[in-house]
Amino acid sequence: MPDGSDATPIDAGRREQIPARAAWAVTGAGLLAATILPGSRIGLSLFLVAVAVAITVVIADRDVSRHEAVFGTAALALAFAAVIRTAEWVVAVDLLAAAGVASFAVTEGKTWRRLAAAPLTVVRMMVRVPAGVARPVIEGVKRRDTENLGTLARTGGLTVVLLAVFGTLFVSADAAFARLATDVFVPDVEVGRVWLRLALFGLVTVVAGGFILARPSFASPSDAFGGSGWGSAPGEEAVRKPVEWVVPIAILDLLFASFVAVQMTVLFGGRHHVELTPGLTYAEYARQGFFQLLAVAALVLIVVAVTIHVARPKDATERRLAQATLGMLCLLTLVVLSSAWYRLGIYEDVYGLTRLRVSVYAAIAWLACIFAFVIAAGVTWRAGWLPRAAALLTAAGLLVFTIANPDALIAERNVARYHATGSIDASYLASLSEDAIPVLVELPEEIRDCVVTRIVTDRGTRDDQGWTELNLSRARARAALDAGAIPTTFPVRCHALLRGPS
Repeated sequence: MPDGSDATPIDAGRREQIPARAAWAVTGAGLLAATILPGSRIGLSLFLVAVAVAITVVIADRDVSRHEAVFGTAALALAFAAVIRTAEWVVAVDLLAAAGVASFAVTEGKTWRRLAAAPLTVVRMMVRVPAGVARPVIEGVKRRDTENLGTLARTGGLTVVLLAVFGTLFVSADAAFARLATDVFVPDVEVGRVWLRLALFGLVTVVAGGFILARPSFASPSDAFGGSGWGSAPGEEAVRKPVEWVVPIAILDLLFASFVAVQMTVLFGGRHHVELTPGLTYAEYARQGFFQLLAVAALVLIVVAVTIHVARPKDATERRLAQATLGMLCLLTLVVLSSAWYRLGIYEDVYGLTRLRVSVYAAIAWLACIFAFVIAAGVTWRAGWLPRAAALLTAAGLLVFTIANPDALIAERNVARYHATGSIDASYLASLSEDAIPVLVELPEEIRDCVVTRIVTDRGTRDDQGWTELNLSRARARAALDAGAIPTTFPVRCHALLRGPS
């Protein structure tokens, strides 16, 4: 491993050429993407491309560390969202997070600085991929390795013959297999589709190659909190006198404590407080808590990080002062997070659950867990584990969020609210994905047919699902449609219902 210097972000002795075996694998991943992605809805095809990219990285260097295995598995788990969910807003976030987690894996980022730099390093390496892929092939031709070329020619020729013979027999024997073979091996020749295939080939090739070239370790940057944990590294003196940071943090604690004490009615008053406060609406009440969440949480995380990095307590007394003052800030922030969660619950009771609101719930829970980790690191005064734990927590949180099926949860809460109050925003429910259909079929028929049929019509749920589009939520939706006898065309009477809340 490098010595910990920050001078050079990448080891000067790293290889910058993709191994020949990996160059072919990278090309294969690009060809796979160009073949199965165009025209496919969210489904198995996206996950298969992610697996292909992962395989190319392993082929390039089979020495997989435990760190790479853990983060790589987390990345593939996030990419699997494309197989179980159809909500684009959920799958897109999961795929972006999968790319980020994969960059942590290949760069073996273990500190805040290296975690932040990992995605940028992969992007930087993508520029070098075309030359890195082409060079091994060109060098092989220059060596005129006729034996290997002959082996390749014989292998390829035999493969083509076997595929032609047996493929022809299978195609003539089964109509479904014939359609599948046509879809895969006879691509749409529209000019736009050809350019799309070329673009996907190039994109996946450079992404896979970028992960490979970023895999050698960075020169280890210094930990943001100094040393292997919180506090001074051996031989280091505190860069600030204790009074310079203890007094401001203690006063900040008093300010936070005073705010919580004075605003206790606001924080936990709920519906009664809103009803007794002239001019205060539920929207204003919940919105106020949300902005408190953003401002206070961001402030406290910054204060903790900067204080530890700048103060660097040098003895047990200073360390206990830091633990007490900063720990109090974190605990008070958890109070505000609890308030924001409670306020949002009141807002949901009145206006229903939406994608934004369920995302805010998830963000509050995630921040609470992050603060719990920060408090644990402060108690033990060891933070070397914190960056990787925070990254894995984020990945795990997204997986839980995806498995919880937010669109279905939104539908379930709104259906229950309709049965309790008779109020429903049919237009909003009709904008959800197929993930929500098994729940929405429980609505009364006059509303159900309108909402569900709109989703089915807009998203083509009843269309044939090829193997590249295999998706658990879509399959469950089609089963619910068959069981509920949902109309195949959008009823004319539904136009008025879907214009707004009812």
